[in-house]
Amino acid sequence: MRPGGAWAVAPTWPFTRFWLARPYGPFYPGWSLWPGAFAWDSTYYDAYGDRWEPSLPSRDMLQKAMPEGVLEDGGSAIGYLYFQRVQGEPGTTVKLQISLVDANTEKDLGKLVVPMVVQRS
Repeated sequence: MRPGGAWAVAPTWPFTRFWLARPYGPFYPGWSLWPGAFAWDSTYYDAYGDRWEPSLPSRDMLQKAMPEGVLEDGGSAIGYLYFQRVQGEPGTTVKLQISLVDANTEKDLGKLVVPMVVQRS
């Protein structure tokens, strides 16, 4: 925690030594291509690309996630919210509902309701 009691999120990793594989170069102008001596073999990499399933949540997701805890008066928190996969067709409306409670008295302060629409990418 920072002085004053507000939560802080760790800074992100700077991409100072990041290279792109050759097939992705046209999509990211200005980024350096991988300087390796090996040529890109699409028959090899494309054959296994759909089998590389990341373990979730990733370390990056955990670092950038909204911290769990209680904010002191005047405090703030920054981070991402991650949701489980929503069952529904694209265009279906879902709601994020958050109950706000006073930590000292446990008095109900209200609810926050955020409507969202299911999209598939």
